[in-house]
Parts: sequence; C-alpha cells; structure tokens
Amino acid sequence: MINGDWGDNLVDEIQKEKINDLSEEEIGLLNISVNQFKSGITREKHPDAIRYCDWLNEKLDINCTAKGQDRHTEEHEMKHHPIRPRRGDIYLAQLGQNIGKEINDKHLVIIMQNNKANIFSNTIVVIPISSSGKLYDGHEKIEDKDIKTGRLDKLPSKAKTEQIQFIDKARLIHKVAELEDIAMQRIARRLKKTLDL
Repeated sequence: MINGDWGDNLVDEIQKEKINDLSEEEIGLLNISVNQFKSGITREKHPDAIRYCDWLNEKLDINCTAKGQDRHTEEHEMKHHPIRPRRGDIYLAQLGQNIGKEINDKHLVIIMQNNKANIFSNTIVVIPISSSGKLYDGHEKIEDKDIKTGRLDKLPSKAKTEQIQFIDKARLIHKVAELEDIAMQRIARRLKKTLDL
C-alpha cells in the first residue's frame, strides 16, 4: 500500500514517466487528441474507428520512411529519388484505409507516370489493379500475354483507370511485374476515355 510522502512522490514519478521520447507537453497534446477522438465514437463508427487506429500506426511509419527518402533525395548529387520505378512496372503498394469505395490496404498498382518524373519525384501516378471478374467502362483487361516480366497471381486482372491516383513512393513495397508496351498503350487509351480527354 502506498501512503505518505513516499507514496505521493512515487505517483508523481509515474505520472511524469515519458512515452518513448515525448515531453510532458507532447504527451498532454496527444492525450487531448486521443480523448477527442474517443468522445466522437458511436456504435456506427466503432468498426471503422478500430480499422483507422490500426492503420494509423502503419501510416506514421510510412510517413517516417517518406521523410527519410526526401532527405536522401536532397543529399543526392543529382537529386535522384532512391525509389525509381519505370512506367509500366507493377508494384505492391500500401494504399491504407481509405473512404467508401476507394481501394484499400495492400494492392497492386501500375506505374503510369513518365520515367523522367519517376527519377526525381517523391510522388507517383498509379492505377490500381483488381482481380475481380466484372469489367466496367473504366476497366482494361490484363491477361498473361500482357506481362513482360514477373507474374500476377490472378489472371485475367484489370486496370481500374477510374481510380487513378497520386501516391508517395514510400507506399511502394516491391516490384511484382512489368507490362508490355502494347498493354500500356491500351490502358492509356482507356484512361483517356475515362477522363474524356
């Protein structure tokens, strides 16, 4: 049992204990944010709240990776980014927990950005790939003949041009395959149709 001055001092020390390398002020600000978040959670929001909290830790780590890559780019004599994919490469990427029908989690993406920008840019333009069977107007089929190198586990797949997006290169996990030029031309035509260009 804790009592007297000794007990009060021990409680004070426990309360002053730092979380990792955070100051007391930083811990206080974090607690305010966490409490505001918790007070807004209803039964309807609860499943998504758990999903977003789980994603938040991973997102913070990816953000640290992005900052490290930025420093590397700044220190490089030619300002080249350490991650330099090529147009037509297929990467596994961590797209995170998004809203509504946006594509979530780890997903295959096609690099659509031009190779010069791929050398210098921190962000990259990608189109997600899906293996579901239904094809809609914004989808371009990907078959075995379209794969130049590497492989996709599920074929046929489809490029979902309606979900084109910019992502930071820190979300790229590893290269899986590369598409033939003719497949990229088909996807580019489909994208122009989707965007009405």
